[in-house]
Amino acid sequence: MGMWDENIGKTVGRRISAETSISEAAVLLETIASLMPSGVCPKGVWRFRTFEEADDWALTQAARNPASRS
Repeated sequence: MGMWDENIGKTVGRRISAETSISEAAVLLETIASLMPSGVCPKGVWRFRTFEEADDWALTQAARNPASRS
């Protein structure tokens, strides 16, 4: 039995076909697109000094009423 003839006892993770990963990406993009017009995910790049400041901002955005943005 050579070095390359080993039996693999455990496989970690899995391989995904290109079609599967494309379809999963499409679902994610559809979800993001559906959330953006409602105001849940505001567009843009946001920078914060601390993680706490970013968390506070995210919580405020999630709690906002999307109707008030119109």
